[in-house]
Amino acid sequence: MGTNAGAKCARARCRGIAPSQLFLVWAGLCLVGGQPGVPENPKIRQDPGWDHVVELTWAHRDDVMLWKVERVCADGSGAAAGGSGGPGSEADVISVAEAELVDYVRLKGGTCAYRVQACDVDGCGNFTALLNGTVGAPPGPPEGVVSVVPSGVSRLTVRYLPPVDTGAGDKTSVALTNVKVEFSLNETFAHVDWATESGDGAIWVQSMALPKGATFFTRVRAANAVGWGPPALYQHQNGTARGVRVIAPPGPPARISAAAPADDGSVSVSYAPPLDTGAWDQSEAVTSYMVELDDDEAFGSVDVVQEGRALSQTVHRLRAGGRYYVRVRASNAVGYGRPVTMGGLQPTSVVAVVAPSAPQVTAGYASAPLEVTWVFAAPSDWGAGGAAGTGSPLYGLRVDVSTDPAFLHTNRTLTVDLDPVEGRGRPAFAVAGFSVSSSDPPVYSLAVPGLQQGSWYYFRAMAYNSLSVFGDAYGRAGAMGHPGGDSTLWNYHLASAQGPCGPPGGPRDFPVSGFSPFPLQRGCGTAPPAGYGWPQLSTGLRAFYNFDLGEHLGVGADASGYALHATPTGNVSLGPA
Repeated sequence: MGTNAGAKCARARCRGIAPSQLFLVWAGLCLVGGQPGVPENPKIRQDPGWDHVVELTWAHRDDVMLWKVERVCADGSGAAAGGSGGPGSEADVISVAEAELVDYVRLKGGTCAYRVQACDVDGCGNFTALLNGTVGAPPGPPEGVVSVVPSGVSRLTVRYLPPVDTGAGDKTSVALTNVKVEFSLNETFAHVDWATESGDGAIWVQSMALPKGATFFTRVRAANAVGWGPPALYQHQNGTARGVRVIAPPGPPARISAAAPADDGSVSVSYAPPLDTGAWDQSEAVTSYMVELDDDEAFGSVDVVQEGRALSQTVHRLRAGGRYYVRVRASNAVGYGRPVTMGGLQPTSVVAVVAPSAPQVTAGYASAPLEVTWVFAAPSDWGAGGAAGTGSPLYGLRVDVSTDPAFLHTNRTLTVDLDPVEGRGRPAFAVAGFSVSSSDPPVYSLAVPGLQQGSWYYFRAMAYNSLSVFGDAYGRAGAMGHPGGDSTLWNYHLASAQGPCGPPGGPRDFPVSGFSPFPLQRGCGTAPPAGYGWPQLSTGLRAFYNFDLGEHLGVGADASGYALHATPTGNVSLGPA
């Protein structure tokens, strides 16, 4: 057909041409003639408006007289399903004038292959590659909507199963082309408020951003080349529609109300719940709070992270003297939200301190009738792990005087407030009987009057820093001779008498009964001994030192084996106060 038609046309075009021009005309026809090329941009799809209808299109060309489409089909069992002459016969070749073919083949499950060629006066060109199209129905509903859960910031994530019937009665014969997830504020889906499509029939999870705080009902439908199938509803076990609320992570906690030392190397942090727990109000449950501590106010690398559900947490095992910035964030079902930082735009820090070390008690002596003065030095570590006076200030001192070695009761207790800002371990106010040296760190002296004659008095001193202010924790007790904290072995015995030196009550009558690990002035105003030694007592008094005490100090004990008391002979009188 192509060759004869081309010859006839060529003769028709050559009529009326002079013989002298025949060669040139023939040469020109040879240059512009010939069969058309392969049709471009062929596409095939199943028309969703007509069940089982296949639509084939390709690029249009003005120089093409007609198009031939060759169709070869087989049903679902693989048997031939073409024209009367079988696949490839003349009955399976369809000629069309436009660059389009609508094939009304109604054979569910059938598969057809198509190819196209272009024809003009010179004949027909080459065929396109085969285009395969499956003739079927829209898919059935997805097998089920597995879950719809809040995720990320104001998003719902939907997971579902593919349809049992993808369009040809099974799961595999027909390919799915798309899956659509529809959201509605109405459980009957009177209208679809939001929808998202995968654009791919092999994706079984989709996520979409939705308005926070709203409750949505969800359904899913699939599509193949024919069109969209019926939906599957996310539902309860009883078959009713199941709504899911859209939430976001909580806002920052309302404030950090306190962050202070709580115990040795610990910091206690308190905070208030977020004003927005995920749905513009406080209706969503906060599942956890995260406390973060860092020595960098920008929190470049968070040093400590601790989680809990309470509105107060204590973070332990911090570096003594470390300065930490604090921030807190809250979480709900979708995760943690933004943090609040202590101090806001101008972050403030808290120092992790430990209890101060024990003061060192250095002396105790009778300073007036029925009065004993004890001398002790400030702790060597004020709680920041460094030298005295660094890192953490002292807030106060506590002194206990008791006749009970175990301090189950106290006869006298004195608390001295120290100035934590500028005092450097010095009192904020004057205290009667309490004095402090000008050295740095200071040495304290405390006179305790009104004691009972003949009683043994035990003494201990403790310092406290910010831990006692916020956590009621004192440092270790320092006792006389045992700065490490043993307060039961050293004491002072207030003697029942004092040796007279001159007339009783005279101006030189001075109480000499007493004990100190250091040389004291001699009684009666006489000169002190030439070298180190214990004070020489007035005639009529004997001093005895306990045997164990003597071993500890390297001092020989009296044969009597008694300690820290004087035994008077003769008349007894008290000197002036």
